[in-house]
Amino acid sequence: MTIRSPLLLAAAVAGVLAACGPAASDDAPVTPTPVALARDAASVASEFSPAPVQTVPAPMPSQGMDWYTRDNSDEGMSRMRLAYELPNSGNQPLGINCLRGSGILNVGHQSHATGNETLTLSSQGGTRTYPAETTFYEEMNGDYLTVDIPGTDPILAAFRQTGWLRMTVGERTYDLAAHPDSGALQRIDEFFSFCMTRE
Repeated sequence: MTIRSPLLLAAAVAGVLAACGPAASDDAPVTPTPVALARDAASVASEFSPAPVQTVPAPMPSQGMDWYTRDNSDEGMSRMRLAYELPNSGNQPLGINCLRGSGILNVGHQSHATGNETLTLSSQGGTRTYPAETTFYEEMNGDYLTVDIPGTDPILAAFRQTGWLRMTVGERTYDLAAHPDSGALQRIDEFFSFCMTRE
């Protein structure tokens, strides 16, 4: 599949590489990740039809893993990353990047396989399959998948409220649930406020 935004893809991959360092916290190193979001939220939203309303069971939180944020701002660009990860490791199934007030969330997943061109997300708002842009990274031994999703998307809106997503790529499914007393729900809400609110 053709990559429409190389700079944005590079930013997302750099975020995954940053996950191999210290946990996402105020003390975590910031990896420079230039971002170019050429499209506005309205044009991104027009690509998706309304998601069907379904009942999706909530997954249990994974031991040791949770949602963390990083401030990835640099060169005058106010940018944040939200990732589901095991602190102090390279285990990061899903990362989400955005520019302040853009209304667009760039969702990325490093696969250890090739040939997958869709990414499916489920939350309390239902299930939706998104066409993804892919590129192969030899050092990762697989494709990196990215998709721009408007922050008003019902799947992501439900995630903001519940703190959990279920992601399927190919034959693998990942349960990405926040621990209820870890502060993750507040971090998720702050991330969405950052992405959806213009200064």
